[in-house]
Amino acid sequence: MKKFSGVGLVVVLLVALVALPAMAKIDKAPVGKGSTEVSAALNVTSTNESVKVSGTEVGTSTSSSTMLMLGAGYFLTNAIQLGITTMANVSTSKPEGGSSSTTGMMFYGLKAAYNFQLKNSPAILPYVAVDLTGASMQSEESGHSFTATGLGYGAAGGLRYFLSRQASVNAELNYNAFSLSTTVMGTDVTFDEGTFGVFVGLSVFFGGAK
Repeated sequence: MKKFSGVGLVVVLLVALVALPAMAKIDKAPVGKGSTEVSAALNVTSTNESVKVSGTEVGTSTSSSTMLMLGAGYFLTNAIQLGITTMANVSTSKPEGGSSSTTGMMFYGLKAAYNFQLKNSPAILPYVAVDLTGASMQSEESGHSFTATGLGYGAAGGLRYFLSRQASVNAELNYNAFSLSTTVMGTDVTFDEGTFGVFVGLSVFFGGAK
């Protein structure tokens, strides 16, 4: 069963509760045309798996994954934002009695977002986004390693909750699909994969709306 680390989410919620009095001071959208955003977000998962046959355990395995996303964006209008994003994902798995394997992935690309400015709730800024990405993967298992590269695309949706006019806490749900290729022992190999993540993070803003 997969378990999501709740520590980061709890910290974010506590910060938001402490900052609630600042909400009354936000009477219009904190950001808009000319604003620049710098953001960071994190997703951490861990999995423990047990396999049973006729009620008897025959094997167990553990795995973990850490994904860090960094980004920067510029508001061309109050709604349309263009930016760059990068994401690193490191995952490990180890079956009982077997050797562990580690896979590292990097994504980097361009992101376009549409933001929904809410007149009645200016401190909340929902958005949807699409991106085009390059990707690379390095995998190592039992002393053997290989590197694969390719291209992909993604989509995301989320919201920002402004603690002040210069900072927000964010939650984002995103999906990235990509195709990677490499050569292993003279044979061409292609990986068609997808990643799905729920991220919690922070943004700071410069310039733009007054």
